[in-house]
Amino acid sequence: MEENELLEEISLVELTCSICGRPVAHLKYDSTCSACGFEYALPPVDGMNFLLVKTLETHALKLDEIQNQIHATSIELVNEKKHTAELQDQVERLYEKLGEITESVDGVRGLIKTLQPLVKQTR
Repeated sequence: MEENELLEEISLVELTCSICGRPVAHLKYDSTCSACGFEYALPPVDGMNFLLVKTLETHALKLDEIQNQIHATSIELVNEKKHTAELQDQVERLYEKLGEITESVDGVRGLIKTLQPLVKQTR
């Protein structure tokens, strides 16, 4: 990448201007605040180094935010897997109980079939 392309890419960096107090001002590579026009007393090389440091800090913060989001999402995923396993256990227990109820109902049906002829005879 040529030097001019690099300058164009990082010539505007989001900063808070200490002079105009605006929350976000753009400091050009020539060390001038685009919000208030204040010229910082930084030589161009120092100004560029300053911008590079600010750019790296911004990217480091974004990287930290992304890593924190990944960590939080991983924790949520683990919790969801635990919850899913608990729900699966509950479903399996419900199926077992349903099987027991079905067996009981089948037993009652068998008993009814057995007792029906006797009831008819006693009438």
